[in-house]
Amino acid sequence: MTIFNSAYQTSATAGYSVTKLESALEQAYYHGATQQMRENVHMVREGLNGGVAGVPSFNFPFVLKTKDEDVAFFDARSFVGNDITGQMRVRDENELQARTIQAQLALDWHHGYQARVRDLSPLPLIVYAHWMGEQVGKRFALDMRQQLQVSVFAAIFYLNCFWDKVEATQEDAAYLLSAITRTCGYRHSDVVDIVEAHPIIRDVTELCEKIKAHTQAVRLEDFNPATLYAVTGGTWFGNAGKELVAVGLEYPPVWITLMFQAIANRSFKKAALADLVNRSTYRKYHEQFVRGVAFLGLPHNETSSW
Repeated sequence: MTIFNSAYQTSATAGYSVTKLESALEQAYYHGATQQMRENVHMVREGLNGGVAGVPSFNFPFVLKTKDEDVAFFDARSFVGNDITGQMRVRDENELQARTIQAQLALDWHHGYQARVRDLSPLPLIVYAHWMGEQVGKRFALDMRQQLQVSVFAAIFYLNCFWDKVEATQEDAAYLLSAITRTCGYRHSDVVDIVEAHPIIRDVTELCEKIKAHTQAVRLEDFNPATLYAVTGGTWFGNAGKELVAVGLEYPPVWITLMFQAIANRSFKKAALADLVNRSTYRKYHEQFVRGVAFLGLPHNETSSW
């Protein structure tokens, strides 16, 4: 599968043009009109050296290759402004923290550190698989066996997002089988046939096709990415909630940020996705996950701590 190198290359954002955004960010950066939050992570806000009026609004981090290094930018204009004295005023600290984390994840991803992002915690994989199985299962009244199959396909696809393979080796299939049974708690017998037959899933279109063909559920006859977006999009809210979920399906930096907000930001506690993340079954993973996110941008150990 081709790794989606940025949020602007996913199926949900395929029609986006970033040429103007890239040019405007470059101008703002070189004129000192962006604010550094971490090393090589900057936010776009009003009130710095002439402002950033020429920068279009953007919902996802954008990594710009400058003369010296790559810099990740995020748009903070909807929640960071200036007070009457001209000093910076943050209207939503939680959103600022989440966007900073998302930009750091995007930068790590851009630099090829997919293993680091994957190994932050098992929580994103577990929730991704169970969440998709539950949402599709409820919407189409699937039986328990079919719902489990959807979850297994979701887990395979999530892990596929971290590598760039067209064909899978026996070692790849063994890794998928081990990771899914050990992490998600599914029985070997429920996973092995699906993994061996479908170890590579390239995008959400292929995911939907494989789910439809394998489950042979009549109710999934017209299952496609638009249907999947509709079924899962309502599980999150806030600014661009449905788009965040759609992009997060293929781009783990966005998905992991949603997990972080579900745990750390109580304003999202009524969202269906946050309700799932905060179930007692998953709370044992919270501390490790939040700690892993807190160390983003620092030297990493490439080995998994799961």
